Amino acid sequence: MKLKIAELKQKQVLLAKVDLGVNDKLTYAVKRLSTRIESAIKPAFDEAQEAITDFTIDQASVDEKGQLILNGDKHAFTPQAKKALMKFVIAQNHAFDDIDVEIDPFLIADVSAPGFQRAVVVFDDFDVEELTGLLF
Repeated sequence: MKLKIAELKQKQVLLAKVDLGVNDKLTYAVKRLSTRIESAIKPAFDEAQEAITDFTIDQASVDEKGQLILNGDKHAFTPQAKKALMKFVIAQNHAFDDIDVEIDPFLIADVSAPGFQRAVVVFDDFDVEELTGLLF
């Protein structure tokens, strides 16, 4: 199933609210789903971070020898470079959120119908108390 990273990030916020201290099949599925979301997002996140780092170094101020100028432990930037960097970071964040990633469903035994399996992919219309409204 393909979803945009922005959608998966919203689902992560919901999943983080689940009490993982409960020892049942649905809680296990939530844990597995959280891991799958992180694994699906990680390559795109790493690529975006690398692009931001590269652009940051390109925009950083250098001295007459070409060495990076530091203010404490941070790079120094001209005002124009700061604007360009902020614009680039915002564009990268939007592009990152729009990436489609593949996420595999996780099958669990349905507690309401023994022997029946359902794919737990994402939570929608999600009631934290009762964990109803699963998308399959």
